[in-house]
Amino acid sequence: MNEFVASLPAAEPALLAWWAAPSVKRKPLLVMIEDDVAIAEMYRLQLRADGYDVEMAADGKRGLALLRRRPADLVLLDIRLPELHGFQVLEQIRADATLGGIPVVVLSNFGDPGLIAQGRRLGARAYLIKSDTTPAQLSAVVRRMLGAEPAD
Repeated sequence: MNEFVASLPAAEPALLAWWAAPSVKRKPLLVMIEDDVAIAEMYRLQLRADGYDVEMAADGKRGLALLRRRPADLVLLDIRLPELHGFQVLEQIRADATLGGIPVVVLSNFGDPGLIAQGRRLGARAYLIKSDTTPAQLSAVVRRMLGAEPAD
């Protein structure tokens, strides 16, 4: 292998640096399924600043389609959504062999104990109330759920 490195032209230091560098750590992918653009953007800005790759979907059908194309490390899911209700999305995630193990955090305006219990029963790892959850708090929950620091 050293012969290969020695045979590289001196004009290719970038190639040599890339080849010798340790593998690059990928940013954890979060999929946020949220129909309120302002709320989604507020959380997305914080999560991206904290080192996460964030993909957005404005309704349940698009969210599921996005997850099927690009399975996420974690899903942030609103309950009241166009096309498919958040709990329908959660049921479909849990029923899918590829997506079933993805942690889901419900992020909703509705704090009714019955809804919280339903979300937990369907497999949500956490149920957060938007009005009580700052972007920094959401980022801390995501970090805790994923069990690791994101890539820089």
